Amino acid sequence: WELRQVAALGLRLGASQAQPVGDPDEVLSLWQADRQAMLDAGTARHADIERVLTGGPGEPTPLLRGAAAVVEHLELQTWTCEQPGIRCDADGWPLYGGTVDLVGETSDGDVVLLDWKTADAAAPAGGRLREALQVAAYCGLAVESGRLAIDRAVIARISTVTGAATVSELLDINACWDLWCDVLAMHRRLRADPPQQRVRRIRPPDPAEEPW
Repeated sequence: WELRQVAALGLRLGASQAQPVGDPDEVLSLWQADRQAMLDAGTARHADIERVLTGGPGEPTPLLRGAAAVVEHLELQTWTCEQPGIRCDADGWPLYGGTVDLVGETSDGDVVLLDWKTADAAAPAGGRLREALQVAAYCGLAVESGRLAIDRAVIARISTVTGAATVSELLDINACWDLWCDVLAMHRRLRADPPQQRVRRIRPPDPAEEPW
């Protein structure tokens, strides 16, 4: 995914400059800066949501109104925001870590894990799959760190412009968790034993020379 984003940025830069971007390191550096700015903006938005939901001061922006509407829609009676955690294997080695955006409880006693998405555009099909796996991984963190049995896993996407929200709920948390474990195991195998490749550099043909 990261390679595709870097390549797309290189194409956009080339189009804007009407010439190819010849320095891959420059493209990678610009992409990393762009990605960090996106992460910082997301962190700030999450902090605003947490502050308002926990009773702190906050300007009633569309994003915050949308977040409050999601909490009301899910009928959460109590909730806790920003729960970091690390999941380890049977030998105690860390597998992955992250921060659960919100864990709440309904009046019926259901424990709901909620992940905020503050993008204005709808996620593409591949993005929805990644989001489902991410939320399944967060469920594992919640179980490992807080000893919580997660009954429902929800992704809430809120427009920062209008405050309109869409709520997606995993229909089978266990199936998504199994798939996430498969992906994680494959990733660990590839890191431990990357596929062997043969790389050959091919000199571009000289237009002045005959190709045969």
